[in-house]
Amino acid sequence: MKKVFITMALIAVTLWSADAQGWFIGGSMGFWTGNDQESATLNADYPLKNHTSFSLLPDVGHHFNEHWSVAMALGYSGDYYSYQHCDKKDHSSAFLVCPYVLWTFYKKGMVSVFLDGAVNLAFGENVVYDKVDLTQTKTHYTGFQVGVKPCIALTFNEHWCAIAGFGFLGYSNGEHDQWMRKGFGLNLNGSTTKLGFYYNF
Repeated sequence: MKKVFITMALIAVTLWSADAQGWFIGGSMGFWTGNDQESATLNADYPLKNHTSFSLLPDVGHHFNEHWSVAMALGYSGDYYSYQHCDKKDHSSAFLVCPYVLWTFYKKGMVSVFLDGAVNLAFGENVVYDKVDLTQTKTHYTGFQVGVKPCIALTFNEHWCAIAGFGFLGYSNGEHDQWMRKGFGLNLNGSTTKLGFYYNF
């Protein structure tokens, strides 16, 4: 098995070296902090005071032409919840696996507009404190969502560009805190914000 893995890695490096043109590397991050009013009213004795979430996703991909690209992002996300009348904070963390396809449908000058179609997986852990006896409960989960995010890119030169995206339309199984509740719909929560920089070879 080890020999097979090493052989595949050597083949990948050889192919990359032979034709790096069309490949890109980079990463995106998201950050949001605020008070989800719906969640804040779920517990009358200990209402939510603040919810802070972040994500960091380095990725690598390939441009097939001026309209279509594919990529893979691997990263980490975290969520922290503080409550009124309680010093303990609930939190969750997850490892993210996010393959995606980009469709660029508008380009003029340095501006490009595209859709980011992704299948996102989250393998995470929730840590929740009982607000009365302060006991801690840990649970593990697998989150899943599939859908599209509208994005805009600014190309500075032949190598560097910046991207920004907001919102998500699709389906989620409701397990990962930063994604939608279970079902199909449109998510315009601040946690869907995506900002990143990319280098094109």
